[in-house]
Amino acid sequence: MTVKPGLPLPLKAVGKRVEGWDESGNCLQVEVSGAVRRAACPSCLHRSSQVPGCYQRQLADLPSFGQRVTLSIDVRRFKCVNPNCARRTFSEKLDSLAEPSQRRTQRLSESVRSLGYALGGAAAVRFASRLGVSTSGDTVLRELRRAGCAEPATSPVVVGIDDWMAKFLGDSGFGKALHVTVISDAVANLASLADKMPQNGTRILAGRISAASCGRSTD
Repeated sequence: MTVKPGLPLPLKAVGKRVEGWDESGNCLQVEVSGAVRRAACPSCLHRSSQVPGCYQRQLADLPSFGQRVTLSIDVRRFKCVNPNCARRTFSEKLDSLAEPSQRRTQRLSESVRSLGYALGGAAAVRFASRLGVSTSGDTVLRELRRAGCAEPATSPVVVGIDDWMAKFLGDSGFGKALHVTVISDAVANLASLADKMPQNGTRILAGRISAASCGRSTD
């Protein structure tokens, strides 16, 4: 059976396999079932093979040749056989494929975060659309907040502070003010711009960074 490239491996990691697919619409719908016969209760760690039922979970995955992909996954619900456990039923885990309550696979979320880190909210949405990834600015920002920021390799020398206020109008017509403050490493940001400037522009930029570090003005 021909399957979406790169899909069997992450599915195999959670005990799943591809049963079929439907590409009649504008989205590739992949039917996924499970081969897991036993699972451990997350509360008492007792293993159970009793399956009183299952439910279907829809996950958006990375596009295939520019076409959006949705995984329809059968998730089994097991019954805990430990009489002393407070948990009666539990679902099989798909953590390496997708976090609980998420509608996207882990690798799709990582791609959205990478676009957000590189381009920001609106630009990331536009570029993602060209790649076949359907998302929104709010989703991109939410993924960035969830992931947080990596620790800087070095301490900043010059700190840039940008402060502004945005006003949003609600359904009632009344505005809601939101004060936003962004703190950045000014040297790192200017250094990235220096790579795209001619040689004389790089020297001017380096002088401004040096002057700013000493608290002087170059104007």
